[in-house]
Amino acid sequence: MLGFEGYFGMSIKFFNPTFLVYVLCNNLASDIDQPFGEEPTARMLAFATIYIVIALIIILVPLFACNYPETFEHNVNKEFMADQLFEAKLRMARKIKKTAKAKTAKDHDTTELVGLKSKDDENDSAKLEAPAKITDGEAKKD
Repeated sequence: MLGFEGYFGMSIKFFNPTFLVYVLCNNLASDIDQPFGEEPTARMLAFATIYIVIALIIILVPLFACNYPETFEHNVNKEFMADQLFEAKLRMARKIKKTAKAKTAKDHDTTELVGLKSKDDENDSAKLEAPAKITDGEAKKD
């Protein structure tokens, strides 16, 4: 992507304006050499020059009219990261939804099974409640 961005930036900043100025000057020179129809050359050039002067005023006056630095408080990096942030928010929302769904399923399962014990629960409770049996051989060794 860097190649295209570099090409596009150079094209917008340097190549396109240079080409357009060349086309403008070339057309102006050809109009001076071979006037169009019955129009007087000076009158046609005066009307064409008015548009060029207006365009230059529109471009150049704002360049020199501002006497204070522009305050730019917008975070540009955040805009470039918008897709990643959006994707992260979606992943988090899915994870939260999945966790909530699993929790409600677990709560639902436990409410139905109140009072019932599984085999694992019985084995665990038997281990905790009953002390280990000591045989006669082990008692004599102590």
